[in-house]
Amino acid sequence: MNPGDEKEILRNEAENLEDIDRFLHTGEAWLRRQHEESLSGREFCRQRASLLDRVIQRLLKRSVSLLRGEKSSLGISLLAMGGYGREELSPHSDVDLLILHPPGKVKNLESYLQAILHPLWDWGLTVGHTVQTSKESLRAAHKDLDLFFSFLDARWVAGDRGPFSTGRRNSRNRSAAKKRK
Repeated sequence: MNPGDEKEILRNEAENLEDIDRFLHTGEAWLRRQHEESLSGREFCRQRASLLDRVIQRLLKRSVSLLRGEKSSLGISLLAMGGYGREELSPHSDVDLLILHPPGKVKNLESYLQAILHPLWDWGLTVGHTVQTSKESLRAAHKDLDLFFSFLDARWVAGDRGPFSTGRRNSRNRSAAKKRK
């Protein structure tokens, strides 16, 4: 994957899906070649997670461009969870996403998410996703210990950092308050 190619693609407002698909498949082919030559398995997984981050960022940018026609934030945050969040994304791993949105209804949220998720599925990736507000996410995490620990691996990928930062801060504050009791 030539870094110059990526910079050129990022200059475009709304990329077409064929360009993003080509970027994904070219990047995966490059990673396989690097792995065959000497790239460690751990580094392969880390770089594959980074590749998927860039693909998801482009898909979000494309969805905003197509559906909104402007660059302003939707207020949603796309987070990598599980192995993807830990940057342990092997070739057949699931791509687990948590999509945080502000309370109330984000206009056309379903359309934005379809524009991001459907291409990933069409390209053969197994994508799991959950859509919640930060408050719903925090509430669910405090009811389920496994879910709570999975949030420790959460990593921001695209969108507004606000819901992710708020959720992280609220989770720490709530955990600290429970420890004091």
